[in-house]
Amino acid sequence: MPTFNLTNSADLAPVPYEPSSPSRLVSNVLDCRVQPLSQAASDLANLIPVKAGEFVDAVFAKVHTVEGETMALHIGDSADPDGWVASLNANALGSAVGAGAYAAAGKLYTADDAIGVSVATAAGVANIAKIEATARITRVF
Repeated sequence: MPTFNLTNSADLAPVPYEPSSPSRLVSNVLDCRVQPLSQAASDLANLIPVKAGEFVDAVFAKVHTVEGETMALHIGDSADPDGWVASLNANALGSAVGAGAYAAAGKLYTADDAIGVSVATAAGVANIAKIEATARITRVF
C-alpha cells in the first residue's frame, strides 16, 4: 500500500509543529493534481503529523476544488483510515466535521502517527480535487 508523506512536501504549505504549544489547530492541503490518490493501490496521503502524547478532539475537512466525478474520500490514521471522516464527497464544494469512529470522543495518540486522506470510491482515482484537513490537537503528556 503506497503511502505519500505530505507532511513536509515542498508542493504544499508547511505544517507547523510547536511542541511547546499545548493546543493548536494544524491544517494541510492535498492537491490531487500534484499527488493523485488511487483506491485500487490503497494510497494514503499523510497530511497532519500527530506525536505520541497528543489528543485530537476534532478533524474538519473542506473541498476547495471538486473532483468532477463521483468521488468519496476517507480521513483517518494508520489504525482506521476513515476514523475521522467516514465519507467526504470530493465532488461538492463545502466542509465536513468529523463523523467517523473517533469523532464522538476524540483520540489520544500513544505513538507517532499522521492524519491522512484516502479514496473510498471503489476503483476511484482522485486526480483533480483539492482537499484541506484541519485537526485540533492538544499536547497531553
